[in-house]
Amino acid sequence: MRVKNSQLDSQNKMLDVEQEQLSEGNAKAIAGNQDLEKENQALKKQIAMRIQQIDINNLLKEIDTEELQLLAKNNKQMNYTMEQMMTKWNIIVNANQG
Repeated sequence: MRVKNSQLDSQNKMLDVEQEQLSEGNAKAIAGNQDLEKENQALKKQIAMRIQQIDINNLLKEIDTEELQLLAKNNKQMNYTMEQMMTKWNIIVNANQG
């Protein structure tokens, strides 16, 4: 019985040492996992940003620059015409008042 008890005590000590080593390993693994999770979150944000940039670039590719130039030219002409009309209107109003 004493021999068996001694063997069990030795085995218990070895298991205690092994448990301590495994606990330390687990603690290190948990800390490492937390660091990796933070890195993953940062990478997910970067991926989302890149996806948005790609979407914007795709939208910009769909814009017809010639059409924009034509619209700008028409807008410029419209502004010029409107300015002339307002000038003539002011002349008419001033002539009727005077």
